[in-house]
Amino acid sequence: MKKTVFLVFSLTALLTAVEWNTVQITQENYDAFSPVLALDHAGKARILFIQWGEESAFLKTASNATGSWSIKNVAQVNEAEVYSIDVDEHGNSHVAYFDYLIEDNYDIFYATDKEGSFASVNLTDDGLLQVAPVLKIDREGAPHIIYVQADEVNAQLYHGWLEDGELKGAEKITTNLYQDDYIGYDMVFDPLHGVHVFYIGDDTYLWKATSGEPAWLKEKINSLSSEWPSAVADPMGSLHVAYDADRASIHYTTNASGTWQDEIVTDNAPEGGGDWRPNLVLDNLFGYHAVGKPHIAWIRYGSDYWGDLWYSTKPDANWAEEAITSEPGKDEWPGFGRYFAIDAEGYGHIVYDYPDSEEIWQIMYAKSKEPIAEPVAIAEDPPRNLSPSLSICGAQIRFSIPQSSFIRLTLYDASGRMVKELASGTYPAGQNEIGVNSSALPAGVYFARLESNNASVNARMVLIK
Repeated sequence: MKKTVFLVFSLTALLTAVEWNTVQITQENYDAFSPVLALDHAGKARILFIQWGEESAFLKTASNATGSWSIKNVAQVNEAEVYSIDVDEHGNSHVAYFDYLIEDNYDIFYATDKEGSFASVNLTDDGLLQVAPVLKIDREGAPHIIYVQADEVNAQLYHGWLEDGELKGAEKITTNLYQDDYIGYDMVFDPLHGVHVFYIGDDTYLWKATSGEPAWLKEKINSLSSEWPSAVADPMGSLHVAYDADRASIHYTTNASGTWQDEIVTDNAPEGGGDWRPNLVLDNLFGYHAVGKPHIAWIRYGSDYWGDLWYSTKPDANWAEEAITSEPGKDEWPGFGRYFAIDAEGYGHIVYDYPDSEEIWQIMYAKSKEPIAEPVAIAEDPPRNLSPSLSICGAQIRFSIPQSSFIRLTLYDASGRMVKELASGTYPAGQNEIGVNSSALPAGVYFARLESNNASVNARMVLIK
């Protein structure tokens, strides 16, 4: 079935000003660059950055988990330009980066602070060239990594996961990766389909690859020259992506309606400048509730290449935008990866580097003074094992719960109208299965919602007749 991409042009207005509390994290007389960000489940920040000394460079993390900022060394590095961090449900940091031990022989390294201090391992010590990892932790707590493996002819995108500090299941995702430069890719998980990877193809268009057997399933998302996709999967299983279109505009696209629909977020970059490297976050992503509106941060630069950070959301039918940083003649640049996040209370967090009065680059962290998104209520330990999984074959809905409890399982159509209650009562711990009589249901998109112990999860299914 052919999917149609709808291009919707939207006007961009100015937002009511969001005020930010900004803190300088580093204080040393050595340049610190390219911060990326993750939040733990308490909404505290983990910042990963590189700091260059007189003779060596170190990857470091900064955290305010204890109430004050503390900095840890991750590893001494020779050259680490692209790196990634995520935090598991126990508050442990997981880091992936690339570096060389032998000149021009790059490998992917992994480090975690589960034992207190960071310990690094080489994941790809095979003599091949591997660079630019993106690390994310799935709902079961397993770190996944995507990275590029390159030779003199082409570059290929790979995916694997970590188990006991070793890379498992490393497999090729695609060979049609854009070759000329690193312009980003991203990875998300959803409870129904597994792993989705968004990347730029060798035709410069945005593509999606979804894990499957015997090979990854690929789909072209647009026909625009694209860069730097930033992706989110909502609790309903729909996918949302922000990207820049050849640095001329920022776009947002989603398949929530069943087909990919594309909107221009902004095309207001100054003449000779550009809008670049967006980060996308959705309301309520930390909770197990219906997803809210999108929020996007990005870099806007002028003809002099001085960069500022901007923020946009949709308070109504149109996008609105405002500058987060805008000091003339000063650069504010984040790292290559996730630099913008929203916590469960709705507060925004963003990181970037900035030259101080002595022209030494420092790491800056800003948190919005007021919530910029709708807050959600979450448990301290998110119920990762509560996710229902849906099977179209036989119209069976399977769900697992960590302990025997009262549950309510309901089915909704794509408009949000409840179609029927599928189950209500006390069920045993572990996996349970409920059949759905679909004979009276028209073809289309449906959502199952499981409620148990003050938590709820949603999963998406497509009924084809």
